[in-house]
Amino acid sequence: MPSIFKFDIRQGLIHRAYVIMSKAWYQPKGRDPLAGKRTSAKSWGVDRGLSRVPRLGSGRARFAPSVVKGRLAHPPVSVKKLRRKLNRKERLRATLAAVSATANQELVRSRGHRIGQLRLPLILDPEIKKISKTSEVREMLENIGLIKELERVGDFKERSGAPARRGRRFKRKIGPLIVVDENCPLQKASLNIPGLDVVNARRLSLRELAPGGQPGRLTLWIEPAIQVIERRLIERNAA
Repeated sequence: MPSIFKFDIRQGLIHRAYVIMSKAWYQPKGRDPLAGKRTSAKSWGVDRGLSRVPRLGSGRARFAPSVVKGRLAHPPVSVKKLRRKLNRKERLRATLAAVSATANQELVRSRGHRIGQLRLPLILDPEIKKISKTSEVREMLENIGLIKELERVGDFKERSGAPARRGRRFKRKIGPLIVVDENCPLQKASLNIPGLDVVNARRLSLRELAPGGQPGRLTLWIEPAIQVIERRLIERNAA
């Protein structure tokens, strides 16, 4: 068992680091400062049997937050600080814990992955990086014993309402992750397999290892990628 998989799995630390890091993935947004305020409406005062909200000459209410075409009471502003700071060692140890979680059978199964009787961690031969066809990638995963896993991530849920109108009609499940040590043909060949991600070990983070802040994603490691992770994380953590 490589030393990278022997660290303590601290789920609370992983979730906290994921939430803080996810703040940087949001795009700041705001409203026009004059939105809902471009009107000549004024309040008519009291003793008219009407509420005292600003009104036009026709009697239509405007400007107030509770009326049609009125302003927002507390609109979002683009200058709001979304990002939060995280200690360097805290981020590193959270990543190390997430890497160790990929070798834990119970955590991987608790995420819903169907691994059968496979023993973790799954370490693959470097020759797999040369695969350049999607059919060969699928065949490789089936030979490993991940047929049921591919069937699981192949299903999708169709949603209606606001998610569908905003481009999120289909919701897919998260499948296996393959970690490589360099850019290779395998990355492009895996694009058309739903739920499967291929990431370079130099850019590996909690976003891929623990989606949603929950550790235990089914991960397939190319052998040289483990050495890259050890140099990148363990040495920096010791420093």
